[in-house]
Amino acid sequence: MNILICEDNPIIAMDLGCMLEDMGHHVCGTADTSIKGIQQCALKKPDLVMVDLNLADGRTGLDLVNALADLCIPSVIVSGETHTLPTTTWAKAVVSKPFNEPLLTQALADVEADFQHHVAVEPAPEAGLGVAKVGGLRGLLWPWHK
Repeated sequence: MNILICEDNPIIAMDLGCMLEDMGHHVCGTADTSIKGIQQCALKKPDLVMVDLNLADGRTGLDLVNALADLCIPSVIVSGETHTLPTTTWAKAVVSKPFNEPLLTQALADVEADFQHHVAVEPAPEAGLGVAKVGGLRGLLWPWHK
């Protein structure tokens, strides 16, 4: 997966990036504010965005998750303040800090499972061409507290 990291702490961003790359993913960039996160999404076209709740521009992570959902870009919240989240969120998974590779692996598996379950694939009208159109990804509010 092509993953963007939105984290204002450079040490945590580097640690998260190394873990994701060790898991076989590509980190396409990092951003330390929600505005830079949206800008990076426009440039890099990530498959997934890892989002901290508190970024350099304040407590804007949840707003970023909502904006990403409007753009059909799935996200995972990675934060030390997950206890402050509402019971539902547009994020596909939530990982509490401090995190480790098994927690990240589970979160990414949840994203993949949600993608497989909610994306509608419609056959192309021309039979035999093997072309499909993928439906929307936003889906329903995701209950993160399973």
